Amino acid sequence: MSARQSARAWFGGLVLLAGIALLVAIVRPGATAAASNADERKVFWTCEPLEPDSLASAWLLRRFVAPGCEIRVLKKGEVSPVGKPFDLPLVDWTRDRTHSTFHVIRDASRLDDRALVELADQVDTLELKTWNSPASRPASELEQRLRAILASGAEPASLLIQASGVLDEIYTHLAPPPEPSHG
Repeated sequence: MSARQSARAWFGGLVLLAGIALLVAIVRPGATAAASNADERKVFWTCEPLEPDSLASAWLLRRFVAPGCEIRVLKKGEVSPVGKPFDLPLVDWTRDRTHSTFHVIRDASRLDDRALVELADQVDTLELKTWNSPASRPASELEQRLRAILASGAEPASLLIQASGVLDEIYTHLAPPPEPSHG
């Protein structure tokens, strides 16, 4: 692919993402007025292709932010009429130059669990290493495991389940042991 074709593809992707953001801004207000706040908080959505940060963010949403919530993974360019979008450009819960989407969601949800703080650091490292120094060993291992799941080519629902197993394992390893009961 020539540099010109690459630039066109990149610009086309940027235009598509801007279109998604515009659709979110237009579609969501009417949809959210019709949906109750409780229903709105139970649905979160993102678009393909999934990446390690979106897998980790979906796990965080399901496990800690809104247990039992529905995670929708839409085709690129689609917009959900209900729910809160994440890991997409120009939405509240998305990465920036210093934090992954996982980190942004953790901060917004005021989750200060030590293991989640460490996981956020790992996801930040793997998501932002292009601009920063090389990834730490735990972040590299997390990225390898999540990319192996993504490489399987499974359907998004299966990818989310597989990633949840990996992230549950890592979280359990990072979490402090329960304090003994004195009974």
